[in-house]
Amino acid sequence: MEEELEDLRILKSDALLIAATTDTDLSHLAFHVYEEAEDNSYVHHDILLGAYPLSLAWLDLNPKDATGK
Repeated sequence: MEEELEDLRILKSDALLIAATTDTDLSHLAFHVYEEAEDNSYVHHDILLGAYPLSLAWLDLNPKDATGK
């Protein structure tokens, strides 16, 4: 169980790429993780969207540091 949780953890050394993909009837976001130390890339999450995405934007926000103000 603990090993499975470790596989889901995104480390500070990991690089993230988020891609929005749209087909005829289906849109989704794919969260790719690249582990440089192991030269490994994989899809961490694949989320189906209810509508076509209009845009993506980088938010320089660490949720652990957010105060909600």
